Amino acid sequence: MVLIIEPLTPEKLAYLKDKDYLLVNSICKINKNVIYELYLINDTVSDIGIINNTLVLFDELLLTLKINGVYIKNMNMDNIKKYTNYYGVEVYSL
Repeated sequence: MVLIIEPLTPEKLAYLKDKDYLLVNSICKINKNVIYELYLINDTVSDIGIINNTLVLFDELLLTLKINGVYIKNMNMDNIKKYTNYYGVEVYSL
């Protein structure tokens, strides 16, 4: 299942065609028994790891959920890899 952090934009919807996805703005709503693919398209990650000014911390996602891969577009790959390398999650560019 694909995990998307709010807000849902038309560009994000284009990548989700024919896929099951979950749109969240906090981690408490997420089923921790499902394996996810995290899509970050035109999103922002603050210096302390908050995604899109929501209640979602990037570290917390990678630590508590089963993330199979992080797919990014229009984001800094090196900034994302600071988080994903520590948790052993692969990053892919869209």
